[in-house]
Amino acid sequence: MRSIKKRICLIANSDIFFESFLVHQSIVLSNYYDIHIVINSDKLDKLSNQYPNLSFHHFSIRRKKFFLIYDLILFIKLFYFFCKYNFDIVHSFTSKVGCFSMFIGFLLRIKNRHHTFTGQTWCKKNFFCWPLYKFADRIISFFSTITFADSKSQSKYLLDEKVVHKSKIKVLGNGSISGVDLGKFYPKKSLGIKIRKKLQIPLDAFVLIFVGRLCIEKGIFDLINAFSILDNKNIHLIFVGMLDDDIVEYLPSNKNIHYLGFKKDVTPFINASDLLCLPSYREGFGSVVIEAAAVGVPSLVSNIYGLQDSIIHNKTGLFHIPADPIDISSKINHIYLNKSFYKKMSSDAKSRAIKFFDKDLVIRYWVKFYKRFLND
Repeated sequence: MRSIKKRICLIANSDIFFESFLVHQSIVLSNYYDIHIVINSDKLDKLSNQYPNLSFHHFSIRRKKFFLIYDLILFIKLFYFFCKYNFDIVHSFTSKVGCFSMFIGFLLRIKNRHHTFTGQTWCKKNFFCWPLYKFADRIISFFSTITFADSKSQSKYLLDEKVVHKSKIKVLGNGSISGVDLGKFYPKKSLGIKIRKKLQIPLDAFVLIFVGRLCIEKGIFDLINAFSILDNKNIHLIFVGMLDDDIVEYLPSNKNIHYLGFKKDVTPFINASDLLCLPSYREGFGSVVIEAAAVGVPSLVSNIYGLQDSIIHNKTGLFHIPADPIDISSKINHIYLNKSFYKKMSSDAKSRAIKFFDKDLVIRYWVKFYKRFLND
């Protein structure tokens, strides 16, 4: 028997993505709708116990590449899954599963087919790869009814590249999929002191932090090279995030560089830091930037689309030239030497995060949008 509540299916590639970006919206939306979460995860029982009002479904989604046999199986399984549940909205968040979901939704005449773009893998792919990935995003746009960008500059980029039509692309509020949980991300000096003592970082040191996947496209080697150029014993660098296996052997050993791996809760490490560095080559928005800002930690980020919405240059952070270690080191040194400038940036970053990116505000945008499309 069909549920009295209308059904929404949210599809991502992993439980990490769900818990990082979708959990709060899903919980609030479950008060109004029957919410189904499709992810690649072996923790469905744990998630079901933790979030009893949500329905979880495991699908084997291989994120990085296209594998003909595995992807055909995924396509068939998704097709029968959509048939079984007859969703009112299907909303995807990553390229491969987005491509499949929007096409299947079109075949089954699902009225509301939504996709959120979270960064374009093809913007820095080599000549032989990028046309395929770009074509996949065009497929998503063609078969969807609405697409979202998680920043205004990303929306402009997609329009300029003729991936989407202006009638189909939207940005909720000021951008960001999930906003900032201000009950979690706030200044707490004691947390920072504890981490510094554990890592044997002096309390008067200036600490840089990178949070995210440790891979080449995140610009981590540009940051490491910039750190080497600085050659300042009073500056430390913390890396927090999953490490790509193919770069492990290239990471330099330095007692002032701390590789900490993936951490479910990054709040203590941000509290232990003074400046977030995100030298990425591509980003949809850069959620960690506003999370750090809420703690009072300004950011130094690449001057690329997506990140252009995450800070206000010279006010809540600084831009640097992408893939330029010399410019990165120069900007870090400028911030390090100008204490009053740093203090003002810290205060302005915190105020902006609270005013524009509170998760409760972002969730209200989500609920308002879904209610409008479902005529509630």
